[in-house]
Amino acid sequence: MSGNLPYKGADLDKLREIAGALTDFSEFTLSLIGETTAASSTTADTMATSAIHAIVSVWKSAPIPAKIRFVLDLLPEDSPLLPALREARSLEELRLRGDELMAWIKRYPALFADSVQVMRDQMSLISTLRMEVSSINLLASELIVMVGMQIDLKLESAGGAWLEPKPGEQINSNHEVTADNSSAAPVGTVARTLRNGLKWDGKLVLPALVVRSTGQTVEPSTNVTTDSPMAIVCTELAVIDPDVPMEVPHITPSGVQPDWLRALLQPTSGSDLPALVRIVRAAAELASLTEVYDRCETLEQLESSLLGPLSILRPILGMRYPDGLESVPAVPWGEALLAVRDPLKLWLSERLQLECTSPQRGDPFNAGTMRAVDTRKTVHAPEIDTVARLEAIGLKSVRFGGMVVLADVIRYTAGGES
Repeated sequence: MSGNLPYKGADLDKLREIAGALTDFSEFTLSLIGETTAASSTTADTMATSAIHAIVSVWKSAPIPAKIRFVLDLLPEDSPLLPALREARSLEELRLRGDELMAWIKRYPALFADSVQVMRDQMSLISTLRMEVSSINLLASELIVMVGMQIDLKLESAGGAWLEPKPGEQINSNHEVTADNSSAAPVGTVARTLRNGLKWDGKLVLPALVVRSTGQTVEPSTNVTTDSPMAIVCTELAVIDPDVPMEVPHITPSGVQPDWLRALLQPTSGSDLPALVRIVRAAAELASLTEVYDRCETLEQLESSLLGPLSILRPILGMRYPDGLESVPAVPWGEALLAVRDPLKLWLSERLQLECTSPQRGDPFNAGTMRAVDTRKTVHAPEIDTVARLEAIGLKSVRFGGMVVLADVIRYTAGGES
């Protein structure tokens, strides 16, 4: 952290705001500010300066997760650094759990690489966006860099290494081409990198996502001056590599969140409720698997790729009321999940070609599309081998024509008293 204190002694309102955010760390800072308010102006400046030094001391000694929570509370909701800092928080929490981070990375390398890429992309914006150079932005930037360095060190010590293609590099098996665009780089080489790849013990586990150069360059307009709005927009967008002309490929870059995921992340950010954390992680994992889905050639491959996160998210798809999940309070989390249900269903249908199946009471039991998780006896012959109640919806692949997840039902069987 910089040795220059960002706030003057007279800025008591801002000082109260910062100290309030640090109540978990230091009650002393709050008491100092309370005394400052009642003191004379000369004493106030002295006390405020002491409070500032106390805050800085607490900041330096605070653990990284606590620092991140503090800065997240002060960043505005529209801050371009907010997504990166939230990714940093999640990665740091995993890092502090020891081997759990490495196990997660090995199981979900694409999700890990996407998270790190969000951090790197947002850090690139700092030098180009007309962003207010405030102390909060500087603290957020510092934390993102700090977590990134810690993650890289942990990755390297475990045998992992990033693949970081440069413009002009020959495309090979380490790269996955997602688009072709004009570039100053030679034809057929890397124009720019959308997401770094990953190797483990020298073996490729995740190819780097790249744009391939067509070798065509676009002459800049002589009508655009460095002070014009268009020049500012160009500067803000050309953050990947300043040596390569700006291009905006007509693709959806890896790591871009679908609307339903953003709608889920916004209200649930910061929650430590285990059931909710599990759901949010499954949602982020599912959204990251679209490229894997595109490469699936059989129903079996589809099941092995998507079954994990889909099994966790399936209860949301069948929710009817905010209190529909036992381990999730209706207010506010149940309401947030219910609001995501229909957008998630639509995305599953349009992007992954998955249809929800909801057998109704009285439907004939079908072992090909349903699983009986329990039975209920009946003396009424027409009810035998029919659905008594739906417990969880199923998911059918339109693309492959088979069930990815069977619907869970209670099945009527013969028995009971007339």
